[in-house]
Amino acid sequence: MENLNLAGPQFSTTGAGSRSNFGGVQVDDTYGGIFLVSNTGEGQSWNASLTLSKNFYSPLVDVRTQATYSYGDSDVLFEGTSSQNISNWAFNESVNGSNNLTVSTSDFAQGDRFLANVVADFKWSDNLKTTLGIFYDGIDGTPFSYVVGGFSGANLIDDSGEGVVPLPFIPSSFEEALLVDDGDLTAEQQWELLDAFISCDDFLSGRRGLFSERIGARAKMIHVIDF
Repeated sequence: MENLNLAGPQFSTTGAGSRSNFGGVQVDDTYGGIFLVSNTGEGQSWNASLTLSKNFYSPLVDVRTQATYSYGDSDVLFEGTSSQNISNWAFNESVNGSNNLTVSTSDFAQGDRFLANVVADFKWSDNLKTTLGIFYDGIDGTPFSYVVGGFSGANLIDDSGEGVVPLPFIPSSFEEALLVDDGDLTAEQQWELLDAFISCDDFLSGRRGLFSERIGARAKMIHVIDF
């Protein structure tokens, strides 16, 4: 998908993490967006799973067990989840705008999942029994992107007028952060907080000196146990 009504980059930002800025300039102001939608061979999706089960039977207790591991991955260019072309195009995390997307992990990539259950029947007599079961579900958290939010974020690329979500540059030093004194915090104090935040995140720590990746991070695994 491409917006044909978007003029080319008007300038590039300066400093570490330089990127193109389109200045909101359109080819023809009569229209908002003119979208070319075409097929692509980019992107893929796959899933695999393995299940093991074992049952135990005796005059007093019957036990049924099962465990499953599955992994799923998906890469996309555009998710295409909206009913409108403008939304499918504009609201994509990017470094240089929605006309310049590359394949990334999908919002719906499953990752790792573990399922296990044990059910036991306690047979007190031919007509009376008690059934107890325990179920476990562990799944990777939702994939997500770190973005630059707010009004300044919308102006960082300025290619849609829709409040775009630019991917941030992850500084590796105070000099690369380009911070200024703001309110009660000096630039140095802001860097201490930012540096600590980056350091406590494995994904961000691995992207120092680079732009963040679209859907490159993932929330922590979720564990559910039912008895």
